[in-house]
Amino acid sequence: HNHTLNATMLADWERLREEISERQTGGGTPIPTEYVLAGGEEARAFLEGVPLFAFDLETTEPFVHGAFIPREAHILGYSVSREPGKALYVVGGADHLRDLLEDRKVTKVCHNSKFEYEVLSRNAGILLRNFEDTKLMAATLSYPNTGLKELAAEILGVTMVTLNQVKRGRPTQEITPEEWLPYAAADSDMTLRLYYKFVKEMEE
Repeated sequence: HNHTLNATMLADWERLREEISERQTGGGTPIPTEYVLAGGEEARAFLEGVPLFAFDLETTEPFVHGAFIPREAHILGYSVSREPGKALYVVGGADHLRDLLEDRKVTKVCHNSKFEYEVLSRNAGILLRNFEDTKLMAATLSYPNTGLKELAAEILGVTMVTLNQVKRGRPTQEITPEEWLPYAAADSDMTLRLYYKFVKEMEE
C-alpha cells in the first residue's frame, strides 16, 4: 500500500526475470551437446587418460509385484561423459572399461551408484571402485528432490527426455540404439554437470 515503493517493486520484478533466465541457462550460455553412438573400443579410447568421468547403465526393467528388482536387471548398454556436453552411448556390457571401472586412481561419477555397483557386480563381475554419487551429494546439500531429471531441471535448467517418452509403451529390449542415444547419453552428461556444481556447493 506504500506507493513510494512502486519503482522498487518494479525493479525487483525485473531482477526476478533475469534470475529465472540465468537459472534456465545454467548461469550462462547453454552448453551444446555432442552425443555419439559408439563401440566399446571407441569408449575406451574416449576415456584414455581421463582422471574422472560419468558413467550410467541402461538395463532391462524386471518388476516383481510392482517393485523394480535391480538384481534381476540385465545390461543393455551404458553411457560415459568426460566433459560437459560430450557423451557416448555403447550397446552391450562394459567389459571394455573393466580396468577403468575398477581403477582406484580414476574417479567414476554415477547418479545412484548403488544401482551401477550391484548390476555391474552381478552381471559382469566388475567391482566399481572410487566412485562419487550425485544423488547422495544432492541429499547432503538438502535438495528436496534427488532425482536426476528433477535436479537437471532445477539446477541446470535442462528438461530431460523421460524413459516413458523413449519407450512409448514398449519393453526396454525393443528400443533401438539410436532411440537410446539421446536419453542415455544425457544421463551421464547431466550427472557430470551436476557433479561439478555440487562439488563447488559442498566446498562453500
